[in-house]
Amino acid sequence: MDNQEGQKKKFYKQWWFWVIAVVAALVIGGSMDDSSINSPVVETPQEVASVHVFDIPALLGKDIGALKQALGTPSNDTEPTAAQLELGTDTWEKSWTKGEYSLMATYDVETKKVIDLFLGADSDAAFKRFEDTNNILAAGNLSRGDNRYSVEFVKARNGPGYTGVIVKTK
Repeated sequence: MDNQEGQKKKFYKQWWFWVIAVVAALVIGGSMDDSSINSPVVETPQEVASVHVFDIPALLGKDIGALKQALGTPSNDTEPTAAQLELGTDTWEKSWTKGEYSLMATYDVETKKVIDLFLGADSDAAFKRFEDTNNILAAGNLSRGDNRYSVEFVKARNGPGYTGVIVKTK
């Protein structure tokens, strides 16, 4: 017995070792849960449903009045003031919003003829989808090879992807 009393207990048989082990396990376990909450979520671009948001090819060739008939009252439905016209304003815009997307028509103030259409994203989720040009085309029911119109993708300034697409009748 004297031999056992003279020898020190192994560290893993000490009470303080188990207290430290339990505390360390709790700290490590707690930090794992926090890290999953605070870690950035990496999302892949989501595809737009096969149903288009705006049928842009069906709108091409229409004047601003026909667009209003087809799409309803614009969310931005102002006209240039007399002072703006006097200063030489010759084009104006009207916009329509559907869900996370907007369609802006630029038109000639005098003739009311639509010059171009811009399909844009209005939410973070839509901007994320617009990293892929195929998603932009799907949202507008557009195709790259259609001879009736041209498409010009507008690059995002502060990030990947695009803010939208400009569509012009050929």
